[in-house]
Amino acid sequence: MRKILYLQTESILGGAEVSLLSLIKYLDKDQFHPVVVCPKGGDFERALQQSGICYRTISSQTIKQAGFWWGKMRLYNPVVLLENAIGTLPILFELKKIVRIESIELIHVNTLKGVFYGALISWICRIPMIWHMRDYFTWYSPLQKCLFRFYGFFSTRIIVNSKQAMQYLMKLPLSSSKMVCIYNGVDLSRFERIKPRSKNRNAPVLGAMGRLVPHKGFHFIIEAMPRILEVFPMATLIIAGEDPTPDHTYYNDLISRVNRLRLASHVRFEGFVNNPITLYQQIDLFVHTPLNEPFGRVIIEAMAAKVPVVASNVGGIPEIITEGLNGMLVPAGNPDSLAETVITLLQSKDIQSKLIQNACQTIQQQFTIQAHVSQVQHLYFQMLNA
Repeated sequence: MRKILYLQTESILGGAEVSLLSLIKYLDKDQFHPVVVCPKGGDFERALQQSGICYRTISSQTIKQAGFWWGKMRLYNPVVLLENAIGTLPILFELKKIVRIESIELIHVNTLKGVFYGALISWICRIPMIWHMRDYFTWYSPLQKCLFRFYGFFSTRIIVNSKQAMQYLMKLPLSSSKMVCIYNGVDLSRFERIKPRSKNRNAPVLGAMGRLVPHKGFHFIIEAMPRILEVFPMATLIIAGEDPTPDHTYYNDLISRVNRLRLASHVRFEGFVNNPITLYQQIDLFVHTPLNEPFGRVIIEAMAAKVPVVASNVGGIPEIITEGLNGMLVPAGNPDSLAETVITLLQSKDIQSKLIQNACQTIQQQFTIQAHVSQVQHLYFQMLNA
């Protein structure tokens, strides 16, 4: 049995964390023994405990902001950079000890922050590492580009969750020979007993879910609501998710927009939802409007839940949705286009039925957790037997 260390440096429970839990759940335990390493406390550790997954905790590090703008130049405070570097040492010692005690043969890094630790431990302990690239930015500073090249150099293989993400990383540039595209998958057994909402065509319920951060584009959905309410005056929007920042800047901005547009009786914030199915059971239409998105796990979950989807035509989303066949695509950052598409879809039960039927076929053919795990395990065998 080969031992694999899964390095998770975030304590939240988002899409990347849900994907990791699903991977470990369906991993062939006769072939692989998973050891998850994560910070102590938080929703992710609680999810591990509930799942009965073997894990160890390590210290967490708060990365201080070292960069600042001086005119048009991006500069970095060397003292802060040094403090951040010194702060990694306790975590590296803890990881090295775990690798030795558990006789780890392969490291699978699940978070961007964790790649730095994983790369160094991989080099120190001379064991291969997978960087599972689940997110990216639309702009990189020179220092960030250097870090990504460092990550790519020390990664034995890089898993990306869409072909578009692969193309984007190649521009940094990172070696395409190390990359393999493996789409995320959903556990269809979780959606078999889902009870769809008793629909009221005059009072449709829209849903959106994810981390409340600006690039996820929740403000575009709010801006589209006044036009939607002209046609469906009893429509409601449910937004599920939390703002991960300490001061909740984006969440407060969304509240301000709701109040400014007098939408308080039509928009409801649910906060963090532990079980997404509870949201899908309440809604008639799922809306996902990010400015950039390498994949979009919530999209395939909504499709599996038999909820029609409207999403931005960005990133890896077109690799999931074929416009007009299994979902609807709209230009990113365009509330007017979004509103008209939502209205058209809500007015036609025939279109909704067609999208739902085709979406279910798409999930079964391309985005099951079994297919995802099979491809990841194949990669493990390749690396461990090399």
